[in-house]
Amino acid sequence: MDQDGNKASALAAERRIPHSFGSVAEAVRFAPRDAIFDVAVPASQLVHILPQLPDNAAVLIQKPMGETLQEARVIRDLCRSKSFIAAVNFSLRYSPNNLAVAALATGGLLGEIHDIEVQTSTYTPWHLWTFLATAPRLEILYHSIHYFDLVRSWLGNPQSIYARTVKNPHTVNLAATKTIAILDYGNSKRVFVATNHNHNFGRSINTALSNGRGSTARHALLWA
Repeated sequence: MDQDGNKASALAAERRIPHSFGSVAEAVRFAPRDAIFDVAVPASQLVHILPQLPDNAAVLIQKPMGETLQEARVIRDLCRSKSFIAAVNFSLRYSPNNLAVAALATGGLLGEIHDIEVQTSTYTPWHLWTFLATAPRLEILYHSIHYFDLVRSWLGNPQSIYARTVKNPHTVNLAATKTIAILDYGNSKRVFVATNHNHNFGRSINTALSNGRGSTARHALLWA
């Protein structure tokens, strides 16, 4: 389904999908009773789309859960009032590599975790998502939110967080695209997230997000 019906029908024809729709209402009318609604839209549109889904539906909501705390509360209340079985798409904690390490930890094969760091330097072509040009907050909500959730999957909620996001001169029309965050888990654990989405130089790595330029990403967990 796409609000531009021509886009939906073109993709359906390309991928040999038998049905396409130009509105949420059309898709809901066609959907079987046990359908799972995958709502991958700009966060600001969630409050307009969720009311159109049937009560008691299963709904996978693309992150973030709204662009403001107020929107998040509206989304929460909508899910409760319509009795949705709903989840927000925090997928990194379920990635194969993290599941493998978590299985080792659960099996008692690793010691006590004392250090988590996430460092990402990449070139993200933000211009491909035109709605982000008006997003009031960008990097944490639309990217590093996965990293924060990954850390929480290991250590739970931190005591506090110090985070600073800043703009880049090459994307002055966007909100902040670089982040440094320190998560406080007491005196025996060091946890931080550092991201830079304007790394448009350096060693060439052929990845989709880096657009063929430089891209590095590292997630590290250390045990005593």
